[in-house]
Amino acid sequence: TLSARPGRVYLEGGPGNTLSALARMHPDVAQGQVLASLRHADQDAADDAFFFGVIHKLNEVVLAADLPRLAAIYRGVMERLLLVQAADKAD
Repeated sequence: TLSARPGRVYLEGGPGNTLSALARMHPDVAQGQVLASLRHADQDAADDAFFFGVIHKLNEVVLAADLPRLAAIYRGVMERLLLVQAADKAD
């Protein structure tokens, strides 16, 4: 299983917390090993502040986050999120 490799970090790639909640239930996965890349709709936080908080946590866990790569991922996620929001408003 994925948890067989110690020190692994689990990053949920989208809004919500279904997969991260399931990962947290696994007895071999520590609480700090599971992160969400986007805030849940019920969380009261700015998207960019939340995301950069996740980068900070990743940096703590992994020791050296590749910030230019993470910034590119963030831009892609935000572009997709804006497209989804625009499609929802159009419906």
